Amino acid sequence: RFFDPEHQIPWHKDTFAAQILVLSLGSERDVEFRENKDKDNVVAVKPKAGDIYFMPLKLNNTHQHRVCAANDEQQNTANGGGRPRISFVFFIDPPKYAKEYKITRMDKFWGVVETALT
Repeated sequence: RFFDPEHQIPWHKDTFAAQILVLSLGSERDVEFRENKDKDNVVAVKPKAGDIYFMPLKLNNTHQHRVCAANDEQQNTANGGGRPRISFVFFIDPPKYAKEYKITRMDKFWGVVETALT
């Protein structure tokens, strides 16, 4: 739970041997991911209230992540800045028969198309 806009979680890896699903409620915060080998290569997602994001099992082998303090735009009450942020984190053990989750070229293509259309 994030009580105020300055609250954050620094760079880390999760120590659970599970895939992670996060349900974000309340004010917006940037969640950043960076590669272990290239710490300057940072990708940010901005989950809004009600958004769910997924972190595959092998993500901790290659990346770290953090939840940033709210920026000026996110502190604006129109963006939920006056509310706390609550994240419900679900650790999911994959079934034994499941293969490793991979993003295909087609998945990336449709992601670019979807982003361009929104």
